[in-house]
Amino acid sequence: MAKGIFIGACDKSIHLIALATFLTRLGRKVLLVDATITQRLAYYTGLQQTRHISILNWNGIDVMGDTVNWGDMEQEIKRQGGDMSFYDDVIIDTDRSTFGNAKQWQAADIRFMTHTLERYALYRNIEWLQTVQLHDNGEPLEFISLQLRSVDPDAEAAFIAELYHSGFSHRWVREPIAIAEGEQDWIAQMEHEHEGRFEAASYMRSTKRAWRALTECFTGELPDKVWKRCLRTEKKGRNRYAAM
Repeated sequence: MAKGIFIGACDKSIHLIALATFLTRLGRKVLLVDATITQRLAYYTGLQQTRHISILNWNGIDVMGDTVNWGDMEQEIKRQGGDMSFYDDVIIDTDRSTFGNAKQWQAADIRFMTHTLERYALYRNIEWLQTVQLHDNGEPLEFISLQLRSVDPDAEAAFIAELYHSGFSHRWVREPIAIAEGEQDWIAQMEHEHEGRFEAASYMRSTKRAWRALTECFTGELPDKVWKRCLRTEKKGRNRYAAM
């Protein structure tokens, strides 16, 4: 099982839906956890409309909302009659420094620090780093940098590294993954949000390249034929029912 945590005070919901969709199309059982304050994933998938269901299956992906911390996540899965091992991949979206303790942050297989150049997003990330490092066990964590709304990836990466430097005792483990999020992406996202679906073909070519890099962080390198199958939408429309 691969556990991936996406940390950052910016909207990354469409990219996590894309990642979860591709992993599902590879035959993997995926849980997508919204542990953010804004609960954007719950709104995208319609989970917020079904309060009697804590885990909703949306287009083949199990989606969990209203999760405050790691223990809350595990308990809710148990209440549904399962455990973490039920899933091949668990993808967690959070902007809460209190979501996990040092041992739980270490337990994640992949950690992404997600940024835009908005001052709010950057300084919320710095606050997260400072809070976590006050309570860690001295073990540096490894992060992959995910840069959203990116225009000049190299310059942005240098700026972020310099800004975080004084509070960042952890390690970047590869080159950043940068996504431009152009007008074409925005139009596709709005259309799909309101129709309750996701179709990768509607997005920019550069976005799909970044999504491939993101997916391969979980799967390892994918052959071109396999990746092309991931991009295809087999059926359209909503698919919502109780999960597990």
